[in-house]
Amino acid sequence: MTAARFPSAARLALFTALAGTLLSATACTPVGLAVGAGATGAVTASQERGIEGGASDTSIRTAINYLWLDYSGEMYRQLNLQIWEGRVLLTGVLSSETFRAEAVARAWRAKGVKEVIDETVIDRSGNTGTFARDQWITAQLKSKLLFEKNVFSVNYSFETVRGVIYMLGVAQDQTELEIVLNHARNIEYVQRVVNHALLKSDPRRANSGNAPAQGGAQGAPGSSGGAAPLPAEPAGGYPVEGGAAPAPRSGGAITSEPLN
Repeated sequence: MTAARFPSAARLALFTALAGTLLSATACTPVGLAVGAGATGAVTASQERGIEGGASDTSIRTAINYLWLDYSGEMYRQLNLQIWEGRVLLTGVLSSETFRAEAVARAWRAKGVKEVIDETVIDRSGNTGTFARDQWITAQLKSKLLFEKNVFSVNYSFETVRGVIYMLGVAQDQTELEIVLNHARNIEYVQRVVNHALLKSDPRRANSGNAPAQGGAQGAPGSSGGAAPLPAEPAGGYPVEGGAAPAPRSGGAITSEPLN
């Protein structure tokens, strides 16, 4: 592998982040806080989305979490958020279609959102079923990719729900993407891998709001019925905006075959 494919600075950033995690016991001290902030900044700077893109995605996450929590504690607890360059992927288990429609509608209200991909599961019991195992699967995949020389792992986000791995992010090329997919498919207990990562050269990265969405991309809030009014912003405000979201879009998710 050449240095251009996986710059040494990026590799250093990854290990800096790992060191920050190992030093988490000192996180409440000035030194611990400095290490944590430095590690986060180093990783963000080495990502394809850059510092500005990372900050924008963090702002979107804050806004969506606020909107969900304002509506329902269950919505906030049961759903996972993956955000990359304004593309929002929702996963998790909800107890009703009403909750799903509301979650999608509220995700669209965060300023800067370009696409909302709905991969949530409806189960009236609200039982996630395999939380501990899902966490183990995600940890295994991240660990494998951290030391994979041919993968720029800081450019990916993963969540696992009931044995299904959901991917978001940016792949350097098709070869790298296949390496990541193969690692994911070969982890014990994995049932399926659903990929929503884009290639680095994909034109949708420039303006994904005007491009066809993958998978269950959702349209305007209320199109599936009954979005609640936007709650009042707290003191200081969150980056939340009202109004209708873009019109519904469609397209096919890139999904691996179920594993035997």
